Amino acid sequence: MQPLVSVIVPAYNHAAFVGDAIGSVLSQSVDNFEIIAIDDASQDDTAEVLAAFDDPRLTLWRHEQNRGAAQTLNEGIALARGEYLAILNSDDRYQPTRLAECLDTLRQRDLLLLGTHLALINASGIPIQDPAFWWNQWYQGLIRLYRSSHDLGTTLITGNLFISTSNFVLHRSLVERVGLFSDLRYVHDYDYLMRCLIRVPEAVAWIDRPLLQYRLHE
Repeated sequence: MQPLVSVIVPAYNHAAFVGDAIGSVLSQSVDNFEIIAIDDASQDDTAEVLAAFDDPRLTLWRHEQNRGAAQTLNEGIALARGEYLAILNSDDRYQPTRLAECLDTLRQRDLLLLGTHLALINASGIPIQDPAFWWNQWYQGLIRLYRSSHDLGTTLITGNLFISTSNFVLHRSLVERVGLFSDLRYVHDYDYLMRCLIRVPEAVAWIDRPLLQYRLHE
């Protein structure tokens, strides 16, 4: 059966976390998806953790040499069969209804790219909820700006409200209109968002529901 959604999981040296990431996809409230996990020449047991999953929806690919996040994501896009694409970095986690809620929003609003509010977790997977914590202060400032302006472009110029490629859920036709990720080491997500805002500003949105857990490493 053709999957509706292709979840691309680029993985590098995250043996301690990638099991949680994959588990959060397998626990989604929808099941018509495939998982494309690509181990980018990890030096730990990341590939072994991925290989231990016994689910036909997951396929594992391995690099002999490290290629970096952007190239790995582009490879995942080329392999994807779904009408929709979602990204989950190997140390983050989806909330159980993330795919269902994002797909509903994309369809209802005729969008091509969607991000959501997220919750911060630490290396142990425990929520970091202290409003005085520096990261939360910075992120909540961006959210307040968006809530007051309802202007995604202005907010993104101030800071990356999406935070990470883990927060990308998109229709595959977006790639035809905007292209693949630029081969940048750190800001390929922000670069892609800016290109989308320039080319299809009406088709990019962010919703105020925390449907992603983003892991902050200390």
